[in-house]
Formats: sequence, C-alpha cells, structure tokens
Amino acid sequence: MAILKNPTVTHKFENFSMNKRVSGNYLHYLTILIVSVVILATPRILLSQGNLNAEVRNTNCPVASHEADRWFFGQNAGLDFRTQNPIADMNNHYLNVPTSPAIMSDSNGNVLLFTDGIKVYDRIGQVMPNGDGLHGFVGYTMPVIIIPKPNSDSVYYIFTTHRPKQNVNDPQTVYGLEYNEVNLNRNGGMGEVTRKNKVLLQPEVSSKLTAVKHSNGVDYWVVAHKFNSNEFCSFRVTSSGVDTNSYVSSSIGTFQAAPGETNNGIGYMKISPNGTKLALAIHGSDVYEIFNFDASTGVISNAITSPATFNEAYGIEFSSDSRYLYGSTTSTSLPQPNYTPPSYLFQFDVSLGNSLFNAGSYDTIAVDTLGSYFGGMQLGSDGRIYVSRSPYGNAALSVIQNPKRPGTACNFTTNATDLQGKKSRFGFPNFVQTYFDLPHFEVENVCYDDMMIFKLQNNSNVDNVSWQFGDPGGNPNSSTDLEPSRRFSGPGSYQVQVTEYYQGIAYGPYTETVLVNELPPVNIGDTVYMYPGSPILLDAGAGYVSYEWSTGENTQVVKIFESGTYYVTVQNDRCCFQVDSAMVIYFDVLVPNAFRPGGVNSIFKAYASSLDAINNFSMYIYNRWGQQIFETGDINLGWDGKVKGVEAPGDVYVWLINYDVERAGRMVKIAYKGNVILLR
Repeated sequence: MAILKNPTVTHKFENFSMNKRVSGNYLHYLTILIVSVVILATPRILLSQGNLNAEVRNTNCPVASHEADRWFFGQNAGLDFRTQNPIADMNNHYLNVPTSPAIMSDSNGNVLLFTDGIKVYDRIGQVMPNGDGLHGFVGYTMPVIIIPKPNSDSVYYIFTTHRPKQNVNDPQTVYGLEYNEVNLNRNGGMGEVTRKNKVLLQPEVSSKLTAVKHSNGVDYWVVAHKFNSNEFCSFRVTSSGVDTNSYVSSSIGTFQAAPGETNNGIGYMKISPNGTKLALAIHGSDVYEIFNFDASTGVISNAITSPATFNEAYGIEFSSDSRYLYGSTTSTSLPQPNYTPPSYLFQFDVSLGNSLFNAGSYDTIAVDTLGSYFGGMQLGSDGRIYVSRSPYGNAALSVIQNPKRPGTACNFTTNATDLQGKKSRFGFPNFVQTYFDLPHFEVENVCYDDMMIFKLQNNSNVDNVSWQFGDPGGNPNSSTDLEPSRRFSGPGSYQVQVTEYYQGIAYGPYTETVLVNELPPVNIGDTVYMYPGSPILLDAGAGYVSYEWSTGENTQVVKIFESGTYYVTVQNDRCCFQVDSAMVIYFDVLVPNAFRPGGVNSIFKAYASSLDAINNFSMYIYNRWGQQIFETGDINLGWDGKVKGVEAPGDVYVWLINYDVERAGRMVKIAYKGNVILLR
C-alpha cells in the first residue's frame, strides 16, 4: 500500500463564491480539503499483520484436540490432561470398573459422555434415556469404545464386546460385537441413546476393541477379534454411519480359543498412533503379537508372534511415535499367601521387525513381586504412558516418563501420579488411538510474520535442548532455549529438529515438519475516491473464513458514505489474519466565479480536493464571441487575465474543464462548463 502524496493548498480566497460543479457548498469544500491534507500527511499504519502490536492475534487455527484429555476409570478415579502435567480429576462419582470404560470429551476437554459398556452417562453423570442395558461385559479387558460420527458434532457410536463362554455348559447368555448410537442434541442437549445393541458380530468375540482414523483423515476403523478363530474384523465408520453390510476380514495370527476357559479372550489390543501397526496380548497363550495395519483398507497382515514365554501377557501400548511397543504381564488372580506371581513390564523395538520379541532384543523395564501388578497401559496426550496397578487398586499410577527413549532410559516411575484417594484397577479408558499421534513438539502462531513459539510435548527428564530451525535465511537458525520463539524468513515448509539432553546423554534429534502459512492477500485499495451523492463499495475479496471491518460489519463488501480511513481484517482457512486499509477521500472540483489580477485571488484556476484523482486534465477559456483565449493541461496553472501578454478587459468569460476520473474500476470522462467574471 503506497503512501499518498499530500495535495498542496496555497491559495487564499477573497470574498468570491465558488462555482461547484457538484453538490455541496464552499464551507464543506474547505472542510474536506483541510481534513484531506491532515489525513494524507499522517503516516500509514497497520500495513501488515506484524505491525499490529497490541492487537496481534494467535493465528493458530483452533485445532484444540482434547477429546482424550479426560479419563474416568478404576475405583472412581480420574485424570485431567488439559494442562501439560495431568492432575487427578475428582469428578468421577459414577464409574467403578475393573477394566476399560470409555469416555469422550469435546475438542476443549469438556466431558460429553462416558460409559462402562452397560450404562451410558451424560456430561453431568445422569444415565441417558434408553442408556441402560448395553451388552458390554465389564469384567473383561476392553468391553467398550466410543467413536465420533464423521462430519457430525452430535452423534457418537458406542461399540461393545461381551465375553466368550467359559465352557460348553456355560448357561449365561453371551453377546457378540454390537454398536449403539448416541445423539447429543436429544433430551435438551444432554443426549439420548437412539439406537441400541445393534449386532455386528454374533457371539463369540474376544474382549478386545481398538480404533484408529482411516487414512483419509475423516473416517474411522474399529477392529474386533472373533473368539474360536484367528479372524480380525475391521468395521468402517463414515459420515453415513457404521457400515453394517460388510467388514474387512483378516484371518491371521494365533487362533484365539481355549477349551474349558476363556483367558485367550483376555488381553489388550492396540493400533499404533500412526495407524501402521496392530499389537495384542493373548493372556492365556502367554504371547504378544504384532501385525501390519493398512489404514486405507483395514487389512491386517504380516504376523509376528512372540515365544510363549511372557507368562500372562496382558497390557499393550505404543509410544506416540509408534517406534516402541510396551507390554505388561499380569495375573488376573489375587496373590496367594505363599506365592505372589511376578508382574513384568517390557519394551520392544518395533523397528527390529521379525526379531523384536527375540531374547536379548527387548528390555525389561520393571518387575513387581509385591502383588501390585502392572495392568493396562494408556498413552496420554502429554506423550507419557500411564500404567494401572491391580488387582486391589492403587492410589497412585506408574508412568513411563519418556516412552520414545530406548530401554530403561524411558524412565519408568513407580508412584508418579497421585489419584487423591481414588484407585486404579486393571485398565484405563479405551480411546481412538489417533488422538495420541503426537508431534514431539508443538508450535504456536504458524503464520508468516508471527513470532512462533516452540514447546516440547513432553518435558520429563530434559536438562537442556538444542534446536535447529532449518531456515538458513532466518536469524538465529538455532537455539538452546527450552521454549524458543522466532520468526521465519518466509512462508513455506521447514524441517525443525530438537535434541534433548538428560544427564549428559543426547536423545534425538526429533524432527517435525513446520508449515509457515502465507498471510491472506487482501487488498481493498490504497486510496478510494467518493463523489458527492454517490457512496462507494469496499470489497475485501471472496473466499475468506471471516471479515471484520472497522465499521463493525462482517461481510465481504461494505458500503461507505463518509470519507475516512477504513480497515478490514480477514481470516483464511489456515486461520491466518491479515489487515488492509483504504483511505476514502471525498472528491470535488471547485471553480471561482470571479477573480481580480493583482488581488489576493489573482489567477483563475480550478481547485480539486485531490489531485491524484484527476487524469488528463484540460481547461479552456473563451471570450463572449466564442474565441478561445487560454488553454492548459495542468490543473496547477491558471489564467492570469491576459491574452497574448495583453490585459484582457473586465468582462464575463466562459470556461470549459475536462478530466478523467476512475469510478468502480473504469475511467469516466467529466466535462464542466461555467462563467467567470474578470474584475479590473
């Protein structure tokens, strides 16, 4: 946006009136002229987003993803992850469950609904209408999970599994895989179960449920496993709902069956956060397994099965970068007076491929011989893995502080998170694993010209850091600040690395792609001229998410009736803001109706409120006989009352003025005619 030139006003007027070629009066003209000079002499401000100073906005899109930040589990226990270091959530007055319930929050971490697999509770803990009698089996590992309906902010699906029969003579009715639909817009906004116990798989099924987003980033895969079978079943959830007509079948891996008992139906199953691996524990067979998972097709392939040496394998979880797999072994029986089975916690390196379960290839992270077994594990939105303690419950959780680090450098802590009098049991809430596909660090303010702030996702056991910003044009290109801030040299994609140091050992570097977004190219013009009786339109351009004008309007186009400086702030789909301004100048041309050579008003000329608005100016003077006696193409030059150097007699003369102005993007020719008295 150019800085406007100041029109020069040097003439003083005698008591002569002015021939206004457009509506208005002389005093109005003088006011506009003076105001225009003052405005035009004022430096332009708000030329770009970076100059907003106190008005600088956080230009990150509101991409808060706190759907998995609230946990209800165990004996009325809870965790709240809305701060980087979670705190005990004391709002779970409803769930007292031994294994994995399910809970869903909105993107800001406000609880929407939760369930143990039998009852569905609304956000304040009331059982929803039609929300009792679901067929999840609370006593088994993973009886329930909640899936949002794509492209909906009110509909959720609750998937439930039951248990296998304990033996052929088991009299209890068992159920298979079923789903239920919840509409949060019903019941005055508190929610209602609108479809219940819709069968997807007939009995019997293992008590294992996991889910991840489809590779398209919109849909979901929900994976279950048939009992007395080696068949995985992947169900797709789309904006049309649950696909009940078909599922993706993958028959691979261990045949999960156990005549006379059902412990092979027990054990956790998880898809990696990046959607490429699926792992599970088969409790009765003492094995872990890992497979490839195709998030585009739902197909499970390439089984790697451990030796049957992991006695009572139970828990499974991945690190947030999907590099390491953690497994626990847990007795489902109470400790005996003379014998307490040991409980183990292992780390497996997924990058080792077929050898990851081989002896010597994995690390034993922790051993418990006191009967407070390691149970289920769950990755948190802070990048740490939380370990439940069972069977009696434990008032503190164990935590793997740095799951991305190898071996015991992962820093397992026994009693790390106090539950404030509540207790954990065998499990945590079951979530869509994509929620935990976390970058190693977060970036605030990702628009060009923003001061970008970098913050580690997990700050446990970090003494110091080294950042490399991958921006040779930036200065500086590195930092040792824990939370550095900098501006990048331009929009684009940058590979930013951070290396962490703890007790003299370097970990990393961890690399993330940082996209610096361009600012929206809004342009409402530098100077816009408004003609008397004709308001003008300022147009910020189409396609922006929001518009904020200094007039208070929020539309693409505004109608302006008065001169002045106007601003608009637009926001694009990347949530980047840009400000542009235009100066609206009232345009008028005034012509004296008399002049006196040698007097104060000694030259006859036209006066424009803005010279910049005029193009191709010309003025002609004629005597009473129609003879042309003067001509100029410069508005600053006037007639001095002489003809060929000789003073013309006092008389009435005719003038004609022509010029071009721009209106609504096109040039318009203007022609004015009038009389002037030459006084002697």
